[in-house]
Amino acid sequence: MHPELVGIWVGYVENELATTERILAHVQAGKYVFKSEEEE
Repeated sequence: MHPELVGIWVGYVENELATTERILAHVQAGKYVFKSEEEE
């Protein structure tokens, strides 16, 4: 595999990981209200 492509994929995966961790932290902190929780 070409080294530049590996670098692109590494950057992509690192960015997606950071985004996922940020979303999970917000969910755990209660910053998102889910539809099922609105109805209660």
